[in-house]
Amino acid sequence: MNTFKAYIKKEILEALRQYKYLIIAVGIILFAVSGPIMLKLMPIILKSQSGIDANAINADKLMTIQYCLQSFISSLYQISIMFIVFTVCTSIAEEITLQKLVFPYSKGASPLFIVISKFINYSISVLVLTTVGIFINHYYAGILFKSSDVTTSKLFTVSLLVSLYFIFNIALVLFFSSFIKKSLPAGIVTLVIGYASAVIIKLPQIDKFIPYKLINDSSALTFNDTTFTVFFTAILTGVFLIATVYRMNHVEII
Repeated sequence: MNTFKAYIKKEILEALRQYKYLIIAVGIILFAVSGPIMLKLMPIILKSQSGIDANAINADKLMTIQYCLQSFISSLYQISIMFIVFTVCTSIAEEITLQKLVFPYSKGASPLFIVISKFINYSISVLVLTTVGIFINHYYAGILFKSSDVTTSKLFTVSLLVSLYFIFNIALVLFFSSFIKKSLPAGIVTLVIGYASAVIIKLPQIDKFIPYKLINDSSALTFNDTTFTVFFTAILTGVFLIATVYRMNHVEII
């Protein structure tokens, strides 16, 4: 437990010093604020372009709070996930390659609490920032658009589902960074798996086993069989954390 207390404090101070919280916040909040504004301006921009039929622009579809939320979730999956993954991927890889684990291990530090402290630090940060981002997005969408509102309960549900998907990816990138020992390749592999899952989910009978279903259901605001995917994703997250701890117990630190 002393290892956990020491490392969670170290992770927080290091994240503050290296502006990791700020990077993740920018990657989420930026799209939360800019999304509604861009959607509001999009019909005007399209109509100003020569050769585009103004009647062909479905403004009613764009001018809804629900569509704005769906667009934001798409940005979270496609772009914001990169901010999270490439921020987290340096956490373990750098400590292994730069031999920062020699002293903690020599003093009896537990790999279990080292991994858990990193995981909890980033998971809580992402949960808070994702929830804040979704409610900010909804607030600005409510100012700019006047139809198809989304209830607060659904906003909380979407926040939790999207956050769980991000948390799964945090566990995944920690796992790959402990094996590959290079932050950039570990981040790229994690993103490739994440983006490929958007294609794999289209295969019949296996969609509920794919964590990306959390994003898919959040965007559609329909939660059929989502409970199973939540539990399965949580189990997968635990499996990757256990595998990471196992790897950290056998990593060469000298």
